[in-house]
Amino acid sequence: MNASPPHVQLLYGNQQLRIDETIERLTQQILDGRDEEMSLQRFDIVELLKESAEETIEDKIDHFRLSCDTLPFLSDRKVIHLHHLEKIKSPKGKKKQESGGNVSPSGNRLYEAILQYISNPPDYCWFILTATATREQDISSPLLKAIKRQGKIHQKFVAYDDDNPVVWVVERGRQKSLMLSKGVAQLLVELVGNDLSTLDQELEKLSLLRGQKTRLSEEDLLENVQGNKHFSIFRITQSLSQKKLVPALETLEQIMLESSSEHIKLFVLISQNFQKLLKLQYFFQQRLDEATILSKLGLHPYLGKRLITQARLFTLDELERIVIELASLDLKFKFYARDAHSLFQNLFQRICSGSFQRQ
Repeated sequence: MNASPPHVQLLYGNQQLRIDETIERLTQQILDGRDEEMSLQRFDIVELLKESAEETIEDKIDHFRLSCDTLPFLSDRKVIHLHHLEKIKSPKGKKKQESGGNVSPSGNRLYEAILQYISNPPDYCWFILTATATREQDISSPLLKAIKRQGKIHQKFVAYDDDNPVVWVVERGRQKSLMLSKGVAQLLVELVGNDLSTLDQELEKLSLLRGQKTRLSEEDLLENVQGNKHFSIFRITQSLSQKKLVPALETLEQIMLESSSEHIKLFVLISQNFQKLLKLQYFFQQRLDEATILSKLGLHPYLGKRLITQARLFTLDELERIVIELASLDLKFKFYARDAHSLFQNLFQRICSGSFQRQ
């Protein structure tokens, strides 16, 4: 007989696809063939603490408590999935919170209820807790301690800017009857980013559009991923590298209209792109041949050759000045989000007009 899974389990990170798939696996393991519809309930802390016309916050908290206290219907096990654990904070322990802070009485009541149940879970109740946090420190310390005493914190599901899930893309593509070489998988990551949910969506779209074709080429990717948000950012970096102001500004307007919160990601990718162009200029100074340069870049040849062409449109001194300027703008983009649009416009105009060239 398999050992009973821990009654409290925490998953956190920014790779939602991996979290969702792990939740599904854990739920099946806990219920062990029992009816999921009868034995699984989901709650979101953000929604629990949001007033609505149909139900007060207090009523929602009562509903959560009742769910934890009630025996499962026609079953001996119940799974409660509680999302956004990082949104609930301890009512005590921090000076800001002790002095009034922004922890509401309802928030305090919900926090105490969650802490109570995960500290001493009912025999019939299993809790799967999830958080869109990238560090344990983003989650309340008393909750973390209770989780560690009663259950398990799973390996964090976090993707960093330099993560490169090529092997995952190849394997995921195979599951969708797509044959991708590592080179094509690398290109897909570079075009749409390393978020697994986004990559999975693009692979699903490619599997539907491929017809009878199972082995995908670079041309297949470029033809079909252009509607992706990350590809729009890729298009901006291409326009700036070619000093084409109008398409850069047009794509910027599209991105900012869709989501004003994309400015940090856009700024990071622009900075990374110009750092690569600067690195290429250093390679040019060393008189390295193209094959050696492509090897050192570690990029797909399609993108590597494009970057080499773009780097030749700048001087070494010009790129050094641009990279220094980007470093000086870093904090402005992070702390003055309301000015991001005008900061981008000014930066794009200066790059494309050649104002960073030595006079």
